[in-house]
Amino acid sequence: MLTTFTTINSNKMIVPELKDFDVYSPSELNFVYLMVTLWDEGDTDTNGEILAEYEIKIYDAYAHYKITKKTYDEKLTIKQTRECDDCLERLYESNTFEDAYVESYNEHDDELN
Repeated sequence: MLTTFTTINSNKMIVPELKDFDVYSPSELNFVYLMVTLWDEGDTDTNGEILAEYEIKIYDAYAHYKITKKTYDEKLTIKQTRECDDCLERLYESNTFEDAYVESYNEHDDELN
């Protein structure tokens, strides 16, 4: 039996970048969903393609959140999925989504009151 392995050119790297995000509040629930899409700005065969999509549940404060869903491009290696997760973490910790969260949370809170 012959087994073949595909090698990845180690000189090429994915560069996960924010492509898009959206926030929404389910009715009558006291939290906000954040949907984040990362895409590749690197020099691999996934350049320009979506690398990962995340669903994040943010509760009563921006710092109080949980990633509820992760979806990765099937071509990614484990190391590359970690790079995507690290990118998301850097974006989140730099408060990239905080203003959108606060606006959505406040609008939803006003609707409930």
